Amino acid sequence: MTDKKSIRENFGCSLSWNAIDGIMQRAVKRGLLRRKEGTPKHIGVDETAFKKRHDYVTVVSDQESGHVAGLYQCDS
Repeated sequence: MTDKKSIRENFGCSLSWNAIDGIMQRAVKRGLLRRKEGTPKHIGVDETAFKKRHDYVTVVSDQESGHVAGLYQCDS
């Protein structure tokens, strides 16, 4: 996964964080529009801390394609 810090470090960008965030948001939107809908045959479920805090998310992924099928905020 590419994050904003690695973009700045790897490409020597002088872009603002807002500009980088906008680029990432548009890229995700384009990727989601191209994704074909379907029901995964095999799924993986993982609960993980979000941004190294006590906010947890559940990630459901398609094990064959590696795509994230869903992301859900967990109630603590």
